[in-house]
Amino acid sequence: MCTQLVTHERIFTTLAKARELQPHMERLIHKAKRLTREDHLYLKQNLTTLEAIKKVKDEIAPRFRKLPAGFTRVECAGIRLNDKGRAGMIEIMGNELQEVQRNRVEVEKEAYNLETFWQWEAKICEQEVDHYEQLLRDLKSEMDSEILERLAAEELEDVDEDIPKKKLTLQQKQARAIMKEVEEKYVDKK
Repeated sequence: MCTQLVTHERIFTTLAKARELQPHMERLIHKAKRLTREDHLYLKQNLTTLEAIKKVKDEIAPRFRKLPAGFTRVECAGIRLNDKGRAGMIEIMGNELQEVQRNRVEVEKEAYNLETFWQWEAKICEQEVDHYEQLLRDLKSEMDSEILERLAAEELEDVDEDIPKKKLTLQQKQARAIMKEVEEKYVDKK
């Protein structure tokens, strides 16, 4: 199976076989990176074809020069329909099929103007924030208009919050009381 994986760089098999094959492939690629005399003999013992030996030395091992491990990946591919066995996929990282698949996804995103889940989520959150800020602005303007109406009905002037309570006139005290009453009414709506 090591030969087949080196040849095709991605194979589908049972999940148990894929997990069993992973440490053997990791060791094989690690030895192909070092390539001492013993490592070359190990490659000849485990790979059955000369093309596979040449491919692992010339193509696969240089890909992982800076990586200490993690050359292969095992994924569960679901359950097979005919015998209900758990299927798995094992692949050598950075293979052409992986790049083609990644590029196809990127092309589809651009062609159909698709966005990722997190981009969509961020857009929804921004819309919610804008909605609630608008509700607060509407509530504030409603409160201000009601305060002005009630002050106009009682012929009082708007009071600054900065004026100390001791210096307020009777009319200003009445205006402040109206403002507090309206604010308390709208606190429940917030």
